[in-house]
Amino acid sequence: MSRTRWLLLAMVFLAGLTPLMAAPGSVRAAPGPNSNKPTVIYIDDTFLAPNLTSQCGFDVWAHFVGTITTSVRRDGLLIDRVNLRRIFTGPGGSLTVVDVGVNKITETISADGTTVVITVTAAGSLPYHQVVPGHGSVVNNSGREIVQITLEWDEAAGEYVEVDFQVLSDSGPNDELSAADYALICEQLG
Repeated sequence: MSRTRWLLLAMVFLAGLTPLMAAPGSVRAAPGPNSNKPTVIYIDDTFLAPNLTSQCGFDVWAHFVGTITTSVRRDGLLIDRVNLRRIFTGPGGSLTVVDVGVNKITETISADGTTVVITVTAAGSLPYHQVVPGHGSVVNNSGREIVQITLEWDEAAGEYVEVDFQVLSDSGPNDELSAADYALICEQLG
């Protein structure tokens, strides 16, 4: 999977997890009476889709809607069950991309708290499996992928920033969008 795709995926997950985390490491908080109770995060967000807007030459809006159900096992492993629809709308039409799968997220924090390594294992119908009516699947991304993101604390920015990104494993169909694919998608949206 391309680095841009994984960064977008990671941003969605991290944005969805932000309300659950006070700071990195909170997924390993001491177990309480409800520590195994799943938390459902409702996603309903609309924003300008920069990549499709750039590729198509007109505004394309993304509407992400669905749920991420998060639970933490006793060993600290964070499990996300994703059920999202990504609806892309242009001036003449729309396309929907379905993301259904299970993601396992682990984090390791350095002793001084300045470095966080997040490992995301995603399985299922991964984001960006695009189907265009009348043409079928123009890009397919499904299977199992493992990525590792390293963040370091930036004192000046007052936040963690990405310093490394690695794809550790990528199995299953993983089609990249070609210029012809973009043309079909833009035709549907325009």
